[in-house]
Amino acid sequence: VTVEYGESYGLWCAPWDSTAKYCAEGGANYGDDFCSELWCWVPEGCDGAIGSDWFQSPQLYWSTSPCPFSPPPPQECGAEVLDLDSTCETSSRVYDERGSSEEGTDFADGCCAYCREHHPEATHTNYWGNGGWCGCYIGCNSPRCVSQACVGSEGGNVITTAISQPPTPPPPVHAFPPPLPVPPPLPPSPPALPPAPPIQVSPMDSGGEGVNITSEVPQHATAHLQEALQTEEVALIWLSSNVTLTDLLPTVARSLGILGICAEGQLCQVSGNGERSLFTVGAGGELRLERLALRDGYSSVGPAVHVAAAGASAVLAGCTLEGHTASGDGGAVYSASGSNLTLEACTIRRCHAGGSGGAVYGAAGSQVWVLKSDVTENYASRHGGAAAMEAGSGLRVTNGSILSRNTARQDGGALHATAADVALQGTSLVSGNNAGSRAGGIICTEECSLEVSEHSLVEGNMAQESGGGIYLGAGALLQVLSGGGVGNNVTGDGGGMFLEAGAVVTVEEGSSVQGNMASRDGGGARVSSAGRLTLKSGSSFRANLARGSGGGIAGDGNVGVNNAEMVSNVANAGGAIAGYSGAVILVNRSRLHSNRAGSGGAISAVGSAAISVVDESSLEGNVADVGNGGAITAENGVVIVVSAGAVLRGNVAQVNGGGLSGHTVHVALLSVASVCNNSASGHGGGLYLDGGASLTLDGGEVSNNEASSSGGGIYLWNAVWANISNSAISGNTAVVNAGGLYAYGHVEVQLFGSNLTKNSAMGYGGGVYCSSDVAMLLADGTMLQQNSAGGYGGGGRIYKRVNLTLEQSNVSLNSALRGGGGVAAELECVLRLSAGSL
Repeated sequence: VTVEYGESYGLWCAPWDSTAKYCAEGGANYGDDFCSELWCWVPEGCDGAIGSDWFQSPQLYWSTSPCPFSPPPPQECGAEVLDLDSTCETSSRVYDERGSSEEGTDFADGCCAYCREHHPEATHTNYWGNGGWCGCYIGCNSPRCVSQACVGSEGGNVITTAISQPPTPPPPVHAFPPPLPVPPPLPPSPPALPPAPPIQVSPMDSGGEGVNITSEVPQHATAHLQEALQTEEVALIWLSSNVTLTDLLPTVARSLGILGICAEGQLCQVSGNGERSLFTVGAGGELRLERLALRDGYSSVGPAVHVAAAGASAVLAGCTLEGHTASGDGGAVYSASGSNLTLEACTIRRCHAGGSGGAVYGAAGSQVWVLKSDVTENYASRHGGAAAMEAGSGLRVTNGSILSRNTARQDGGALHATAADVALQGTSLVSGNNAGSRAGGIICTEECSLEVSEHSLVEGNMAQESGGGIYLGAGALLQVLSGGGVGNNVTGDGGGMFLEAGAVVTVEEGSSVQGNMASRDGGGARVSSAGRLTLKSGSSFRANLARGSGGGIAGDGNVGVNNAEMVSNVANAGGAIAGYSGAVILVNRSRLHSNRAGSGGAISAVGSAAISVVDESSLEGNVADVGNGGAITAENGVVIVVSAGAVLRGNVAQVNGGGLSGHTVHVALLSVASVCNNSASGHGGGLYLDGGASLTLDGGEVSNNEASSSGGGIYLWNAVWANISNSAISGNTAVVNAGGLYAYGHVEVQLFGSNLTKNSAMGYGGGVYCSSDVAMLLADGTMLQQNSAGGYGGGGRIYKRVNLTLEQSNVSLNSALRGGGGVAAELECVLRLSAGSL
């Protein structure tokens, strides 16, 4: 039994099967009830004794009978149950401020039945809530803790495990100082009697001297460690037993390494017992810690490691830091101004800062590296649940590091940086963090620089107010490149990111912003006035959602989409982009497709915004599912330019303007621009303009669009001015009137050298329909040909105070079922023909 399962296997009541391979996830018995059952070895004659099927030579017997949730009294059949003592009192210390308010002041003192009594929903056999536990001091191996089933518990907000070891971290990377040398053979352990025997100093092959510390007496271990730290010639300390500090350690002011050499697969533990700090590095100090579990430190700042002086440095490799509390900044480690800190293959978890930086704090000018490390489940009462960096500092999170499930009461669920230089690189991850105000993941303020690159991700974070993934203050700079991503974050404004005035963001090199959600505006990003967001080089905004406007991007700043795409974003207005007054939107050699909104399937804009869609860009397959503008909707002074081969194609509006809808706007379709194959359930299959709008169509095309009402190609209503030259309006259809162009109510239209051909209407005016104070000029070889109407006016229908002038134009080959194959006119209309043909 001891060879295969360890010396303690079955000696007291515990769910011994739960840690075996056959009960682990993927094992043959995963999920079976017996996996979480408490049992121990008993004599053969005990009631309920069952012979083991596995251990039969000699035969062993087990039973669940002597294993209630509270420790059983000694009894004949419970001979293997250890007697209780009071050498290790329980403790209900929590790592944040929520324990006593949420769970009660006696949380964890009653111990083992707590989870089953208070969390009956926790029924999964491998779930922590289904086992007994209590709040024991770390390192407690007394029968009191053991017999109360404090075995292997990792759950809840309380540091509970009394005899379990932390997970083994990956091997140290050793990217900085070389690994510490293998120690000489251990000297005999000193007698556990006061006073502590002197430490034994041994020369090292690499120069300097080293000392091995091993002791089962905490007071002796502390004294040995103090003496070694004070002995100047000692360059290396081998720690081969756990240490619970009974006094403060001296400040390290020289080059020193401390290496844990406990049993294979275990880390040597150094504990502050919740009462004192662990290591301090002063002026001239260079400290390297390897294979240590640093636990339960307490101080004002950096209770595990405090790099306290400029020029000092600390490297932690393969270490675990857990359960530390700082009343101020830096819940686990603190790097002072001008100092250096490296975390290499480390884990920092369940630490708490009363100020900022739940795990790590970097003061002004400090440099912090986090390599292949996990920083998880930490809490800051102010900013930066995982880390906080001051002005002029630098932070590199790289080599697959993870900042996850950290919480900040205010800003920066994972990271808060002020005028600092921060990089997330090497497939690292900022995930599942939470902020009570801004920036569920990272906040970068006051000209801070942030890089997310090399397939690193900021994903699954949440902020209560704004910037679900990232929040950028005025003057901050963000680059998302080399396959980096911002995804699946949630907040009020700016699900993926929020840009204050003057902030600048570039998303490039195949990077993406996707799956983010805002309960208000800017599912992917919210850009404030004078902010600038640019997508380029194959980057994308994809599947973001805003319940307000701008499924992909919303704001009144500058938005550039260059050689990029925005796909499948959803909003109430502006599926891909929503521009407020003053916004400048440029779409260049890019695709905005399959986006959806109530109005403005791809883009919506208001006020003095400007939209340019140029250089063979396409707005395609977008949908306005309850309003106007399948691709674009705009109002109140917006300027829209579509040119240089750009196309609005295959978009759908539930009401008006399948391609584009505008109220009091200025629209220019230039240089082979195309509006084609769009549809509207109301008016204007291609374009719908009203309320004092203007249209310039020069060298463009409006073709093969469809309206379920009138104006298959173009619908102009109420004081609109239009100039159409060298362009084509062809192949459009309307269920009611005007297959090609509809003009109504104080509209002026001029066509020069253009073609209105092969349009059709089931009602009146196959080519054009004009009514109520409209002036139309067809000149310079304009052709009105091969149009058809189911009613009157195959070429055109003019009705009620319309002036139609034909100068050097041709009206021919049109047809109407009821009359007026060329033009049908009625009620105070004037038709002038000059040097043309009808």
